[in-house]
Amino acid sequence: MDNNKCLLSLCIPTNGITEWVFPVIESILNQGISQELYEICISDNGTNEEFYLKMQEYITKYNNIRYQRSQTEGFLNQLENFKMTSGKFIKFVNHRTVFREGTLQYLLSVVEKNIETSPVIFFSNGNLTMHQEQLETDSFNLYVRNLSYYSSWSGGISFWEKDKENVLSLSEYNSLFPHTDILFADKYNSKYIIDNKKIMDELPTDNTKKGRYNLFYAFSVEYLCIILKLLREKFIDYNTFEYVKKQNEKFLVELYYSYIIRKNPASYLLDDYKKHLNVFYSHKNIKLKAMCLVFKSLSIKIKRIFTRGNADD
Repeated sequence: MDNNKCLLSLCIPTNGITEWVFPVIESILNQGISQELYEICISDNGTNEEFYLKMQEYITKYNNIRYQRSQTEGFLNQLENFKMTSGKFIKFVNHRTVFREGTLQYLLSVVEKNIETSPVIFFSNGNLTMHQEQLETDSFNLYVRNLSYYSSWSGGISFWEKDKENVLSLSEYNSLFPHTDILFADKYNSKYIIDNKKIMDELPTDNTKKGRYNLFYAFSVEYLCIILKLLREKFIDYNTFEYVKKQNEKFLVELYYSYIIRKNPASYLLDDYKKHLNVFYSHKNIKLKAMCLVFKSLSIKIKRIFTRGNADD
């Protein structure tokens, strides 16, 4: 591959889940785009020997696939992955999300359109409620506000190769949210873009194979501390902090409903969830809101039963 022509580096940090990563790789390769224009970089901090051997086949067959094994634990593997790149634009790709048809061409067009001005770009993949597909602002404060709690989501992260040294030389990274540190690394850019186009689909997910970290500590304490730091350093205003906090609470209610009330199986740790929820929020309030989801679910089921019964009459 001619690195001078490589516009896009697609980074897939993984712990070697075979049934996820290889469909993602194939969805990229099958886009019909010249391999000279992009590369796929995979950093593997797992111990799956089957995954390792299959990756050897890929790197032998494709010149634009780069693979390394990493000893870095957890989410910090992302940083090792970013160091592998040679493209002019670096995009994080979750190892569970397959590209839709046309996505690779779309990403390349975004790079070509913005390469001169190099704005900060976040790809929210249709997850945000927006009136338009793309939002632009020159305000870091408004950028954080419009991202809502999705600034905790690694799947939307991207940055330019020219900023790579600065992004990867921070004095420290949050071990749970290094991607959010990267997202907020450039607080003085002249343009911030949130691209809300749906470009990827998540594979059917077994939550017992996801990360083994303390779920409620991560999202009710650690993430809010990051947002609070932005407020204290006056990069965002109080209204933005409160807005992100409130939107994040809705996410926590959903997590509480799924893993505390319904006890859905997952690899997450749930230790001391009451204590963690009481740092920035109220465990009692979140529990009550989660119970409302229980009643809502029951009412929907009852309505379906009556609807079917009336249809049979």
